[in-house]
Amino acid sequence: MPSASQTPARAADLTDSVIATVREWLAPPADGMRRPRLSRSAWKTADIVRDAEGLEFATQFIELVICAADEGAAARNLERLSRQMPPDLPAGLRVLVQLAGGFSLLSPRALVPIVRASFRRSMREFVVDAPELGERIRDLWERGIRVDVAPFGNAVLGGTSADRRLASVTELLARAEVESVSVRLADLVGPHHPWAHDEAVERAIDRLEPLYEAAAAAATPKRITLEMGGRSEVDYTLDVFTGLLSRPSLSTYEGGITLPANLPDSLSLLQGVAAWARERRAQGGASTRVRLVKGVPQPGALPSREATDAQVKRMLDWALRTDRSESLSVVMASNNLFELAFARELAERRGVASRLEIEMHLGATPYAEAVLASGATVTAYAPVVDDVAYGGVAWYLLERLREQADPASFRSAMPALAEDEALFEREAARFRASLDAMEQALPEHTPHTSLGDAPALVDPATPEGRQWARDVLTRARDDALESFEIMRDVEALDALIAESVAAGEEWGARASAAERVEAVSAFADALEIMRGQLVATLVRETGMTIAEADQEIVRAVAFTRRLVREHDAVAAIDNAEFAPAAAVLLAPSWTAPASDIADGIAAALLAGSAVVVQPAHQARHSAAAVVRAAHESGIEPGLVTLVVPEDPAVARRALSHPEVEQVMFSGDRDTARLLRSWRPERPPLGEVRGVASVIVAASADIDAAARDIVTGAFHHAGQHPEGARLVILVGGMGESKELRSRIADAVRSRHPASSLEASARLGPLIGPPPERVRRLLSLAGDGESWLVEPEALDDRLTLWRPGVRDGVESEVAAQRTVDAPALVLTSVPDLQAAIRLQNQLQGETAGIHTLDVDELAAWLDSVDCGSLHVNKATVGHPLDSLQCGGWRGAGAPRGSAERIMALGEWVPKFSEPQQSVRLEGIGDTVRTLIEAAQPNMKFLEFDLVRAGAVSDERAWIERYRDAREESGASGIRTVVRYLPVETTVRLSDGVSPAQLVRVLAAATRAGARVHISTAQPLPERLVQLFAHPLSPLRVSEVLIESDTRWHARLQSGEVTTPHIRLLGGDPAVLATVLSLRPDVALYAAPVTTSGRLELLPFLRAQVVSMAAERHGRPDPMVAQIEF
Repeated sequence: MPSASQTPARAADLTDSVIATVREWLAPPADGMRRPRLSRSAWKTADIVRDAEGLEFATQFIELVICAADEGAAARNLERLSRQMPPDLPAGLRVLVQLAGGFSLLSPRALVPIVRASFRRSMREFVVDAPELGERIRDLWERGIRVDVAPFGNAVLGGTSADRRLASVTELLARAEVESVSVRLADLVGPHHPWAHDEAVERAIDRLEPLYEAAAAAATPKRITLEMGGRSEVDYTLDVFTGLLSRPSLSTYEGGITLPANLPDSLSLLQGVAAWARERRAQGGASTRVRLVKGVPQPGALPSREATDAQVKRMLDWALRTDRSESLSVVMASNNLFELAFARELAERRGVASRLEIEMHLGATPYAEAVLASGATVTAYAPVVDDVAYGGVAWYLLERLREQADPASFRSAMPALAEDEALFEREAARFRASLDAMEQALPEHTPHTSLGDAPALVDPATPEGRQWARDVLTRARDDALESFEIMRDVEALDALIAESVAAGEEWGARASAAERVEAVSAFADALEIMRGQLVATLVRETGMTIAEADQEIVRAVAFTRRLVREHDAVAAIDNAEFAPAAAVLLAPSWTAPASDIADGIAAALLAGSAVVVQPAHQARHSAAAVVRAAHESGIEPGLVTLVVPEDPAVARRALSHPEVEQVMFSGDRDTARLLRSWRPERPPLGEVRGVASVIVAASADIDAAARDIVTGAFHHAGQHPEGARLVILVGGMGESKELRSRIADAVRSRHPASSLEASARLGPLIGPPPERVRRLLSLAGDGESWLVEPEALDDRLTLWRPGVRDGVESEVAAQRTVDAPALVLTSVPDLQAAIRLQNQLQGETAGIHTLDVDELAAWLDSVDCGSLHVNKATVGHPLDSLQCGGWRGAGAPRGSAERIMALGEWVPKFSEPQQSVRLEGIGDTVRTLIEAAQPNMKFLEFDLVRAGAVSDERAWIERYRDAREESGASGIRTVVRYLPVETTVRLSDGVSPAQLVRVLAAATRAGARVHISTAQPLPERLVQLFAHPLSPLRVSEVLIESDTRWHARLQSGEVTTPHIRLLGGDPAVLATVLSLRPDVALYAAPVTTSGRLELLPFLRAQVVSMAAERHGRPDPMVAQIEF
């Protein structure tokens, strides 16, 4: 054995000997015995996934049949898949799937379990069924292979499931044949709150110490290896591991820790563990075992397989040295024979072979005997799962199948490696390349600092992030809140608004586009600079947790910077001139005070307006802090003014002030009605929010659904308008005890506490709840029950343990849903009924959980909401709602060009008429419409209609036709699309029918359905065209009626279209008529030839945000959705 002073063997010098060793392992045994090979079922499994079609079948079969919680859904999917089987499916399974697929719809409860049992048998090479564990361990022992048991199960979402997993591991370790267990820390202790890192670590250590003591006290100490799920768990797992083994009772116990090699700082993590292990050993403790794995795909990981391969070599090279062998042993976990041979050769040359253990996945051990014959210790990593929790092993099975399907992976090459020399040389070349790369330094790792327009969220998984949080919470507890002056009388208010109007007029006339962009960009920078102070203010005043407050400031910065980018699109609008409002009043919500205000300030300044901010009384200090950020960025105080009235009369005067041309608000339907009643002739701009909801379809992943539902529902203590607290269960999900148990477990894990405490996973309500909310938080109606009963924890009734109301009839589900930490569960028979209910709720936000592409496509085609979320929480990420808003009511999406365009008037600008009647540059449908109307138009009218249609075509292609993929968070696919909306067009008396033709050309280009109300007869050719089956424009009705009859129909609710386009008449009168219809958007500007403007009454923007990954890999279902 080399001494510590000797120079260790250089890793780069081992190339030839490693390749020779692999050849030796692959060669037939010298005694002529056949080497154990992959079983027939394993070979067939490799055949199934040899191409993309087979992998897709296997993925759907596992997720939609084997792991489906609803047997009815499993049967439907089985029937569909039985018609899509790949040619290489094993004959037995093929026959079974065909037979079962044909009859499964008739008897799903009988046939689905048979198919599932057959599948489990075919997967026994990869996964151990719990009843067979003892037998499988003995079989491997007979081959000289040790076994590391890895208990798999359903996702651990709370304390109940964590208790079950801990009990399961305890029982495993008590079995005589089990000598080693690997388990993820989070599965043993449940979800932890990363901001309260130190407290979470101590709780985990206290919880696990008895388990470790029992393992250490066994006659032959049992091995426990902690695993981690990703980068976010690294610090937590390492701190628990080192803290646990530093307890006196465990000083002589050799614990194990898993380190992923695919992180940029993996080597430094290994070095940190080794330094701690050396110190522990020097104090008389046991050595430490480090298990090296490639790691799961995750954000921030190394960019390629090659980079990870090189990192593995660096870690082995550093760890396998004599001066570290006394305190550190290494488990090299890999199926790649070249990596295993490298580790073995390196350890042999350096005299530390006894400190190296080889580990291979179950199902990848056909050459284990050859590795054993070289003197190595070989362990099989054996996932074990019971029938009830088989869904919990789906990701592992899929990962193994993907490895086999990937032609570039070693596992896919393994079956033919001994016979195919070209394949062997390919893998040898990759090994050589990884050794060469090992000698090169890794590029310096720089944390991801932004997501598009948004800065990155502060990361609680890092020491720097946790220290930032401690500093912010200290500031929130100790510092005085941002001050402001109370506006006490109307006279002072009038004077302030007069100053604001003057400042706005001067700004609009003086500031160039570049100056406006510069000012708003500086404002965004100031928000980011003041981030800590703003977060502290939100935490203290509004009760947001520190994570929620940080997300709110990130959204504020993102909205502001996005508006800067969108400003160019506004400046490029043709055929019209913009006259900005001199002053805009902003009435933000208290649920999103910073982002609402930042968005409003940015939009107003870019438009050329001054802005007066009148905050909700619950968030006045937060508003004052955002306004101060604007002033500190260099914006003149007169351009951005804070008004904080206490007298309701002063507040009403501000919101209805005659000098304020536009009011932007955020709120619910009642707020919109109130504001419209105060300024009926000039309706405020703002979306009308209903009840957000999420559908759990029959094919949903119930673990993911439960996690995401709870995450979204309880954002900001269940008060956030985009948090879906109404859950619509489809079909068999309505009876699913498994889904309910997971939701209940996740809900109980939401630790309620003061927002000033880092441990708060659920903060307080903004104030004592109204009587109706208190009643709904304490009583259950007929047929209803509390799956988890909410409980008030303080005298003011602001801090609550969250609850879940079950058994709610769909007809009353909306009334049972309140702005508080309480979920509502209702059931419907099928997806169509779920969509109907979701649309009746008129929410701005809707979600669905499904793994079925047909279900997803049907939902995307039918749901009537502006912000859609697929297989993810409806709120919680700062980029989810960049374009949310404007679906209902007279608003526009936040952060959009339309937000700026709404803050003023557009004056038509006409070009010189052309000298021909040719219709060029427009589509066939629009041409048909214009040709039908042409005989009844004068040439100038025709020319204006033609110019508008050409502009429509250009705007349609450049802005509205194609769905736009947005960049943003890793693992999220965000698409913004413009959809046609049903619109009523009113032609007033005295207005030329050519103006009607102009806007109908825009409606035709947009593909919208229209209702026409006219005070004068239309040309007969147009009427005949509208009635024709092949009409280019979908016209539901043409009514000739007086203004009186038109207004009466509006007031009675006969006119139900979301948008109205008024041509002529008195917009103020019509707005007054609509004062009790806040969900209707009125477009009454003069008709222009600008496509960007005239298409808007017939379109609505919708943002679709989808979880694009499952188990760290791209989700093929989401990838194949085309918009």
